[in-house]
Amino acid sequence: MKIFKWFFAKEKEGNKDVKSQDNNLEITKYEIEPEAICPYCQVSLKKFPIRKTKCSNCRENIYILKFNNYKEKKLITENEKLNYDAEQKRINFRSRWLTDLKRFGIKEQDFYARKEQFLKKSGIQNNDNDVIWSFFNELLFKNHNNFNQLQMLYYSMALFVHEEGKDNFYLLKECAKASLNRMELESDLVLMVEVVACSNSCDICKKSNGLKMTIADAFKTMPIPCKECNNSIGFCRCFYTAIPMRDEDGLLIFKK
Repeated sequence: MKIFKWFFAKEKEGNKDVKSQDNNLEITKYEIEPEAICPYCQVSLKKFPIRKTKCSNCRENIYILKFNNYKEKKLITENEKLNYDAEQKRINFRSRWLTDLKRFGIKEQDFYARKEQFLKKSGIQNNDNDVIWSFFNELLFKNHNNFNQLQMLYYSMALFVHEEGKDNFYLLKECAKASLNRMELESDLVLMVEVVACSNSCDICKKSNGLKMTIADAFKTMPIPCKECNNSIGFCRCFYTAIPMRDEDGLLIFKK
C-alpha cells in the first residue's frame, strides 16, 4: 500500500503548458498524509500519530512503521511490529556475515546461489544461517594447511555461534591451536608464548596475563581460552604472543 503519493502537476491552458514567472516549468510535489485508521478495530483516528500511541476505541497499542527512507509510513499492530523487527534483525545478521565471508573470497552471488540450492533440498525459506555455516566449513577444508586463515576462520565461527546463542568454547579452542601452529611453523626461531589478557578481561583471565610457557606446554595445558571466563561479552578473548628464546649470551636460538 502506498503511503505517500507524489504528484507532479503542470498547469495547462488547453493543450499547452503554462510556464512560471521565472520561465521555468513549475513542478509541484504534494505530500499526502496516510489515512489514520486503527490497525486493530479499523476506527478512524483524529489524526495520524507521530509516535507509538493507544487507540481510544479498542485501547490497543498502535505502532508506526516507517520505510522507503522514512518517506512512507503505516500504522501497524504490536504483532506486526515484532515480526518486522525480527525480519530486520535477520536481514542485518545476514548482511554482517556476508561482509565477513567476503574476507575469505566468498561473493554475494555465491551465497544466494547456495541459498537457492538449500531451499530446493529442504524447503526452508529462512536458511541464511545454514548457508553461512556451510561456507565456513568449506573454507576450513580448503585452508586446512593455512594456519593464519584457520585462526581467523575459527574466530569468525566462534563469533557466529555466539550470536546464535550457542556455546563457542570448542571453536575458541581451535582458534588458539591454530595460533600456536602458526607461530611454530612460520618462524625459524625457537619460541615461547605469553598469554595476553585484554584490557577489559575478567578477573580470572587477568590472573593468566603474562603467563609464559613453551609452545609444547601450551598445547598440553591449553590455558586459553579460559573455560571459567566471565567476560561481559560472553567468552574469553585472551590470546598468545610469541617470545623468541635466547641462549646464555642473549643470542636468539634458531631451530636446528
